[in-house]
Amino acid sequence: MSFTLHSTDPSGARLGTLHLPHGDVPTPIFMPVGTQGTVKTLHPEDLEALGAQIILGNTYHLCLRPGDEAIRALGGLHTFAGWNRPMLTDSGGFQVWSLARLRKITEEGVRFCNHIDGAYMMLTPERSMEIQANLGSDIAMLFDECPPYPCDRRYAEKSLGYTLRWAKRCKQWIDEHQPTSGNGLQQHFGIVQGSVYADLRKLCAEELAAMDFDGYAIGGVSVGEPEEEMLRAIDNTAPWLPQNKARYAMGLGTPTQLLEMIERGVDMFDCVMPTRLARHGVALTPDGPIHIKNKRWENDNRPLDPEGHPHVTRFSRAAIRHCVCSPSKTSTFTCGSWRKREAPSQPDNSLPSRAASSRVTKQTTYHELHQCISTGCSRCNPCREPSCHHPIYRHSCQRPCRSGSRAAEHVLFFPALHPHHRHLLLPAHPPAAEEGQRGQSPSGRSESRRRSRHHRRSARHRA
Repeated sequence: MSFTLHSTDPSGARLGTLHLPHGDVPTPIFMPVGTQGTVKTLHPEDLEALGAQIILGNTYHLCLRPGDEAIRALGGLHTFAGWNRPMLTDSGGFQVWSLARLRKITEEGVRFCNHIDGAYMMLTPERSMEIQANLGSDIAMLFDECPPYPCDRRYAEKSLGYTLRWAKRCKQWIDEHQPTSGNGLQQHFGIVQGSVYADLRKLCAEELAAMDFDGYAIGGVSVGEPEEEMLRAIDNTAPWLPQNKARYAMGLGTPTQLLEMIERGVDMFDCVMPTRLARHGVALTPDGPIHIKNKRWENDNRPLDPEGHPHVTRFSRAAIRHCVCSPSKTSTFTCGSWRKREAPSQPDNSLPSRAASSRVTKQTTYHELHQCISTGCSRCNPCREPSCHHPIYRHSCQRPCRSGSRAAEHVLFFPALHPHHRHLLLPAHPPAAEEGQRGQSPSGRSESRRRSRHHRRSARHRA
């Protein structure tokens, strides 16, 4: 038995326990999101001190970097992340929605043009299950198609067809391979889809329940719909799910949403919101959110919450504000090299307005860029491995820009320029830096060719 239901409140709230290979988890439970296998800015010991029982990883992202085979060779995701408690991995189905401009859905699966280097990757139901088996997570989610909001009924029915057929293929793969996690069997949760259509939600829940998975998730929510539609989707799904199986609402986690979901009989929740807000200087307190960057907290010696966790109460609001608002270092590209310098206290007209984003500035020329990369200086090019994973483009098309001086603006967040990416960053013919060499126009024609063509045309006109 993977889930034990202890009691049910008249309101619908449930009290239970998840029995997983890496430990038991009491429910209802909120699960912090660690997309890359770790929760951003938090050490595993911090998570344990805060009472986290289970965290999430993402199949799509971990498959791309560092790779599921590499994680398996290193002892599995738990060893890799330094987390000894249960872990859940999403199947990559959410990326079918979030990366809609970079994928194509077929009956076989989803073909992605991945967001890192633009290479194609095929994610099928079988491949998703294989990746999660290699990761060794306690709970693996079935591969599904998450429809957008809004969508018409025809699209919702087509999407539901993919989800149910892919669920059968996932079930077949699971029965054949019996993947494990730690010293026990890996558990698998089906995902109910159907957009905002109640009959489709009911149909999907009943079909998945007949396949007898270890638990069930309510998907297709928190994809841009109003909150009342989100609650209605929960109401149209939960009654048709087995009472003795865990229920998981995917992507929901605001304080009010947690209470609403618990009242509707949901056992598990996840959301990036708490850690994302914290990284941007917002604290959730019993008195409401506190925007700690506001100047009103500059001299406030009170803790964020006097009755909060000891890790929080030991610091004043002024101290936390100081840590959040401390000036960071900015990067500028000048004279063929990267230089780190403190953000100026006074406005500096020599810096672009967005210098704090560490972007290659408009003042950067192709010659400077080429000179810096070709010299291979340690400051500009400290990483010499071909697996450099810094993002390259601002746009999703993944095509190098060769339109003259504007190409430098397409380079994003590059603390290290890598030789592996030279062909992506440089134009076919870099402009000359010295006199006597031919320049290059944005259109790709040399200036000498343009002048000669102009002279020939003038001569014909005079004749």
